[in-house]
Amino acid sequence: MTRVIFAKDQHLYFFQEVKKKSKLSNYKLGELVGISGRSYCDWASGKTLPTLSGVKILSSKFDLTFPIIQEEREEHWSGRINGRSAAIARFKKCGPVATKAGSKKGGLVSQKNRRDNLEHYREIGCKVKKIFVFSVRNKRLAEFVGVVLGDGGLTNTQCQITLHKQDDKEYVEYVLQLINELFSYRASVVQRKQNAVAIVISGVNFIEGLKKIGLTVGNKVKNQVDIPAWIKDDYALLKSCIRGLFDTDGGTILHKHRVSGKEYLHFNLCFSNHSKPLLKSFLCALNQAGIKSSINKHCVMIYNAQGVSKFFMLFNPSNKKHLKRYKKYFDNWRCPIVVN
Repeated sequence: MTRVIFAKDQHLYFFQEVKKKSKLSNYKLGELVGISGRSYCDWASGKTLPTLSGVKILSSKFDLTFPIIQEEREEHWSGRINGRSAAIARFKKCGPVATKAGSKKGGLVSQKNRRDNLEHYREIGCKVKKIFVFSVRNKRLAEFVGVVLGDGGLTNTQCQITLHKQDDKEYVEYVLQLINELFSYRASVVQRKQNAVAIVISGVNFIEGLKKIGLTVGNKVKNQVDIPAWIKDDYALLKSCIRGLFDTDGGTILHKHRVSGKEYLHFNLCFSNHSKPLLKSFLCALNQAGIKSSINKHCVMIYNAQGVSKFFMLFNPSNKKHLKRYKKYFDNWRCPIVVN
């Protein structure tokens, strides 16, 4: 396919006459010569060179004088003229092609371009760092912090929240909705052990954001984690965080004890964790609420039914498995059960 160059005035005049005589849109004129409307616009404006065959079709179709050709060029002529200089420039920028050093240099340049133009690369479908916003420190974020402190684990690139596949089935969906509400992010759910699933949030920026709000990467027991100060300083936020902690690391049990030769069962509430600061913060929150409780080894315990009822009323757990057990006990018994 041959490309042609006319004198500038003849080039513009010819395409103006085509438009005037045809009264057709650029799209229709492009169809006549086998190109898109946009490409035809580039022909008409002189941005690209028209083909010889295309100009002949237009000249014949609309009875126009064929412009005087100043020069003819083969298809992809610019590659022949500029290819060598472009290759040299690319070599200087990225190094030798198909070598380890060249690949490394090219990759580093690509990464820098992506960091400098995140939105552009996101729009064209490339994988770039996700943006997570942690600026609004509200009750929902405090509850999420409690969930992570309870059953979550942080690495430098991921946050994983591990829950029971069956018992926490409804709660998994609740946590997914919470994450989507807070960060506009759809977390993935991955099968772990036979009865466990992990909610996974990936992203270096996400972990950096969690660190800024007081969470710690690594082993929670070794680090002896605690509720961040910005939550403990606001009781409304603290209540939400305690909810997240109890939903993940809390539970209800029937506690046995013997009085005068008779064995009784009481409905108790417990929060289990191996971080001493976290246990103390949980206990302090209950004390602030006027709920009598105590620490027994690695657990905070509420031993009386009135305290359990008050906890469910004030902290309103989101994990339905706890609510079902609580409702089942108080709907059926409402008093200690005598075993013998």
